Amino acid sequence: MDCSKMNEYIINLLDERKLTLTSLAKQLKMNVDELADALSSSINIDLYDQIADILKVSIDTIILCKKKTTKKFTAKFETAVKNGPQAIASLKNQGTNLLEPDSYGVHIIEYAMDENAIDSFNYILENNYFALANDQYLKKHLLLSSKDKELYFRCLLFILKHQLSKQYYLISKFGMLNHGLFKGFEDEYRYLFLYYINKNQLDLVLDEILAKKYYKIKFLKVQDDILSYSSLAIYAIEYHLDYIATYLGKKMLDFQFFVDYALKKDYEKAILLYFQASDPHFLSQAKNYATNIQNLFLRYCIEENLELLSVLLQKQYYTNINEGFEKALMQKKVEIYRFIYQNAYQQLNKDQALISACKVENEEVVQIFLKDATIEGKKKGLQFVNSDPLIMAELIEAGAYFENKENTLKQMSVLLQYLIQKGGK
Repeated sequence: MDCSKMNEYIINLLDERKLTLTSLAKQLKMNVDELADALSSSINIDLYDQIADILKVSIDTIILCKKKTTKKFTAKFETAVKNGPQAIASLKNQGTNLLEPDSYGVHIIEYAMDENAIDSFNYILENNYFALANDQYLKKHLLLSSKDKELYFRCLLFILKHQLSKQYYLISKFGMLNHGLFKGFEDEYRYLFLYYINKNQLDLVLDEILAKKYYKIKFLKVQDDILSYSSLAIYAIEYHLDYIATYLGKKMLDFQFFVDYALKKDYEKAILLYFQASDPHFLSQAKNYATNIQNLFLRYCIEENLELLSVLLQKQYYTNINEGFEKALMQKKVEIYRFIYQNAYQQLNKDQALISACKVENEEVVQIFLKDATIEGKKKGLQFVNSDPLIMAELIEAGAYFENKENTLKQMSVLLQYLIQKGGK
């Protein structure tokens, strides 16, 4: 999506309507400088959506910078739609075929969308006046043209935008007609479809879509439906559709692909949302994921990502907590190793934790685990202490003792000097 082209298109729409950026900003309850900054900084779909409503165009018109035909007079379809369902019924009673487009090639449902006339839109669908969803019409027109498909898809966007749940069935119907929901559509359309699902948190729509399989046949081979779990994950990560990331986590869909792609795109918030929504019972039983989960755990110990680490600890998404604890100690990630022993003390192997602390001669951590470690653990820990006599003394006092090892004489020398300085015997 080209931000500069879209902004230029908006300016042209304002000029056509003899409006200014200042007047647009006022309707958006912003000052003109704020609006200019918002338009120039990045693509803001929420903002474009509001602008589309004000300028009475569909958001896809702005996203795709499409030129609309300017009507020279108010068509009877448009007048009826503005006046509501009764006016549409009157038009029908006068003998007007509401399934046919008017002299400008515009279907009645297009006027309803342009005017944001939700009551009229619903009435048109409920009375089967939307030609492309009318079974009798479709029998006569077996193949939808590209223009027809685009109109149908625009209707789906309108339905999702306004959460018209009675009309959700049209999504499945279009998927069957088009042999795939997204088949033949540009990425911008696909994004808008998922944008509204994400914005309005439409779980039911996603459930319905993913329960269906819209296959396309090519050379007698069945190919995957266009909206797969992995493509959903790509859109969620690429465009930061956070609710969809949560949905995928809740359903535990395409776990490995999702995590790998989020790491590739450096969007770890998606991983956080996925894990927060996930079912720990599933991952704890999924042996295939054990290595990947452990690698993530180690990664966040080293990167000091407390937010993600907290979720992993809470759900016990790791296979060896002591490995991450030792990594944090070795790399002096103070906040991390403290966080682990403060929040997951019971899950840590006390002997291994003590030995890890001895390896880096961390007196604070040695004291934490000294009480609960076994004599064997204390003995092994003492073997790794080479230069800190205070830790040696604490270990020996707690029951450890020197063994005949290669570095024992050096250790004893360090301890002896310390004791002499302290006046010990």
